[in-house]
Amino acid sequence: GYNNLVLKNVNIVGNGTDGERGAGIALFNESTLTMNGGSISNNFLKFYSNVVIVVDLSSEPKGSLYLKNSTATLNNVEICDNYFKEGVTSQGSGTAIYATEGSSLTMKDCLVSGNGSIERVAEDLVYAKNSTLNITDTDFIDNCTAKVSVWISGVKYDEYMFNLENSTVYIEGGNITGNASEILFKMKKTEMEMRLVTITDNASWVMKVDNNEGQAVTLVNCTLNNNQYPNLPRK
Repeated sequence: GYNNLVLKNVNIVGNGTDGERGAGIALFNESTLTMNGGSISNNFLKFYSNVVIVVDLSSEPKGSLYLKNSTATLNNVEICDNYFKEGVTSQGSGTAIYATEGSSLTMKDCLVSGNGSIERVAEDLVYAKNSTLNITDTDFIDNCTAKVSVWISGVKYDEYMFNLENSTVYIEGGNITGNASEILFKMKKTEMEMRLVTITDNASWVMKVDNNEGQAVTLVNCTLNNNQYPNLPRK
């Protein structure tokens, strides 16, 4: 049912989930979260399966912060150093944030840094489907630190910093730098506007867009420089 959680200078640190949702915080069913200060950091997500060939990904872990039909407002919050725990497969989604089914996330003056698996990168750092993201003056720095692609049973799983589908995204201000996901923004049927965002020195391609007519991706007064995914060997 409906729940309203308010946290002030609270640190959600060192928790984990094994094949579940929300390593740090999970919200469901029209719940709301307001965080002022504090952090969601050093939490781990682990895929419960010990087999190499994974057919059913329904139990893959999702999100250090997980939203399902819920609303979260983060002010001056750090989401740092969350990771997928080493195992046979590091398959999972939303290392930092996972939002789905009509969720709404607002972030202001936040820091998202150092998230990712050391051995393998998860599918994405921020995942949103059928949701709305409104991000202001927030820095995304040194995330997705692995330098190789994930291959499972001969299939390549791309890595994205933002994996966005059927969503609306507004980003204003902030720096996106030092990240190493293959593609920074993967958009499918998603409307996005970025203003005054600095995107520099990422070991990544910037965008992959698969939209219908009328779904615009707009950049206004942004700075893009020295972003390129390196040609690296398979793993």
